[in-house]
Amino acid sequence: MDIVHPEDVESNMEKIHRLINGDIEQHRTEKRYIRKNGEIVWINLSVSLIHDEQGHPIHFIAMIIDITERKQIQEEMEASFKEINILLGEIRHRVFNHLQLILKLVNVQLSNTEMSKEFNKINKNRLNAINLIHEKLSKSQDFAIIDFSDYIICLKNHLILSYNINSDILKFEIETDNSLLDVDVAIPCALILNELMINRIIHAFPGNVEGKIIIKYSSDDGIIKLNIIDNGIAIKDTEIKNNGLELVDMLVKQLDGRLIVDNAEETEFRVEFMESAY
Repeated sequence: MDIVHPEDVESNMEKIHRLINGDIEQHRTEKRYIRKNGEIVWINLSVSLIHDEQGHPIHFIAMIIDITERKQIQEEMEASFKEINILLGEIRHRVFNHLQLILKLVNVQLSNTEMSKEFNKINKNRLNAINLIHEKLSKSQDFAIIDFSDYIICLKNHLILSYNINSDILKFEIETDNSLLDVDVAIPCALILNELMINRIIHAFPGNVEGKIIIKYSSDDGIIKLNIIDNGIAIKDTEIKNNGLELVDMLVKQLDGRLIVDNAEETEFRVEFMESAY
């Protein structure tokens, strides 16, 4: 014990007693030794207890490996990881603040430009769709992964307020499997969802008439599936490339996915793309 670091003595003695009492047959641990010159070295210690023919303990056999260099590298990597986390947190915070500023500018424009009020509102909701992603990231422990199921609910609630929707008249149903999405994929996916929901709110249910919008989101074998179904006014074939859906088409192509529009009875938008689109 004379060469064991004082902070490691108690745990070391506890394991030795467990060996002697027969609670364990051997023990492995990482601890610190102190050299004659005061230098501290990290070692990996493996200890077994040898017994005589009567089963009485007679001595220990220990194998000691110097792991000081490995521990130093590990500590340097941990320090670097903390620095990277701090840096990423700062970047994320700045992006979030910049999006907040852009939203405020759009709000000013929205209040001062009556002729383009609806256009500004749509752009504001596009920015908000991205802003919600960063807002959720700012509250999570992970810098790159987002719970997209929770995001869908937040986006739906925002659009209900934005378009002053009576939830008793126009109902929303959400079916998800609680999949997580990488933020680089989540942002275009969020914009796609935002565009399709706004399109159906405006064109399928003008004047906030009674109806239902169903949003389905799932991940199956690495394929993300996003379905938006409504029982409102069906979209016409000639309208599919209009009403702001050019952006949806561009974003789906960006994800190397495919967009299918079924307007035989109800209107259904089906978007599919690989989870590892980036």
